[in-house]
Amino acid sequence: MAYPYLIKTTNDMVVLANNVSASQTYSGKYFKLDADLDFSGESSTSPVGINTRGTGSKPFCGVFDGNNHTIKNLTIDTNVMGCVGLFGFVGNSCILKNIILDESCKISCTTGSYIGSIVGYLSGGNVEINNCVSAATVSGARNVGGIVGGCTAEDNGYIIKGCTFIGSAKSNSYVGGIISQIANGTVENCKVSANIASTNR
Repeated sequence: MAYPYLIKTTNDMVVLANNVSASQTYSGKYFKLDADLDFSGESSTSPVGINTRGTGSKPFCGVFDGNNHTIKNLTIDTNVMGCVGLFGFVGNSCILKNIILDESCKISCTTGSYIGSIVGYLSGGNVEINNCVSAATVSGARNVGGIVGGCTAEDNGYIIKGCTFIGSAKSNSYVGGIISQIANGTVENCKVSANIASTNR
């Protein structure tokens, strides 16, 4: 794999999110976390990759290696239509791996669907979420997952493997420890020891 772009500061993550929101998908590009990140002092952070009615689909399609560094005090609190997480919306051939969110992280979306601590929504094909650990608090109106909010049913090749969720997840409807719903994909060797609650199902 090509030499990675190193993410060293919280500002680097903010810049990445802003660039993806400006339609840079980073397909075929490789990012690697080079230090622990502490978002304390940031009131609320935007997800990397978005999918809203107002702006359309802006997916992250690259590779992001958390390198087993810890992300702390991340807060994403929004009332957008959905697709919310550290990564909000990811597309073709995206790989997210070795990402750790500690118990100080909070991901919430009061009105939208597809909220997960690592990623809100998987789209496209050959998407892999590998060896991620989250102790975050995750909440939303619908389709909340401890690791992944949800995925589209039309595409193939989703793999979620070796992930652990030890936080809490709450939704009005559809909630899961790893993912709320999955079609045309697999969940392998994942562990959940968490508080999971839904008011409807």
